[in-house]
Amino acid sequence: MFTRIRNLPLATKTTALTICALLLLAVSTFVVSDNAVTTEAARTASERQETNMRVAWSVLRNHGAEFRRDGDKLYVGDKLLNNWSDPVDEVKTLVGGTATVFAGDMRVTTNVTKPDGSRAVGTPLAPGATYDAVLKEGKPYRGEAEILGKWFYTAYDPIKNAAGETIGVLYVGIPKEDVVASIGDLRRSMAIAGLLIAMAATALCFLVNRAMFRPLGQMDKAMQRLAAGETSVDIPARDRADEIGRMAAALEVFRQATIAKQAAEASNAEAQADRAKAMDALGEALTGLSDGDLTVELARDFPRDYAALAHTSTARSPSSAS
Repeated sequence: MFTRIRNLPLATKTTALTICALLLLAVSTFVVSDNAVTTEAARTASERQETNMRVAWSVLRNHGAEFRRDGDKLYVGDKLLNNWSDPVDEVKTLVGGTATVFAGDMRVTTNVTKPDGSRAVGTPLAPGATYDAVLKEGKPYRGEAEILGKWFYTAYDPIKNAAGETIGVLYVGIPKEDVVASIGDLRRSMAIAGLLIAMAATALCFLVNRAMFRPLGQMDKAMQRLAAGETSVDIPARDRADEIGRMAAALEVFRQATIAKQAAEASNAEAQADRAKAMDALGEALTGLSDGDLTVELARDFPRDYAALAHTSTARSPSSAS
């Protein structure tokens, strides 16, 4: 696999690397942005519970200023809160989310529902940090908590009687899944925007890389033709002032050197052919003269560069000596 990748054209490898980098950047940006949005939504939801708690206290105190407990029954003023859903439903209408009133650790009125859809009246507050903070220490609790199998951003306040004793708990909260759903459209928009930007940047990089590496591809073809001895090839990008232009200029020097080499080789081959022709002609002429044939003449196409040699040779022939 690595061999195949190594053998890919430089433009392809550069484009692929750029695309991978852009995709990694897009994914990283989305992850960081999504985490920031989710964190901010969680913080806002947690802060919202403070407002919801103030509204819940206001709703309850509209029915009385003090709370008291008689066995498993909890009263605000003279109003029995057990199985009275109006206060918790009013809180939901005003600020949303869920609300519950506990007598001790038992839910006596709530709009938190069980899996079957019924109100979770008569279910206890689960042991844990919330239970310990509110019922054992008499302190408010803020944070995430699991309620009947679901996670909520919550706020719990102790309900105290006139003597300052903790006799119950007031709860408000919002399901985490509702918070996540509320930013779902934003997350999808971020994902789509990131994808579109990555695609646009990828297309732009592809076009830029293609234009940038096109002269290299052209020079590669020119080098192959030049290596095959084709000196008439036109070297591209010689007018550029960058590295590619300097490479083209160097390739043009190689082309001119190849032309000069081929011209020298052709001239040398012609000289060798003339020499061989002259030697053959002189050999025949001298043979004829030595045999007494005084009519021997050199051919008219006898190489001109060897004319002096031909005159000297014939002048020293036997017939000339006699």
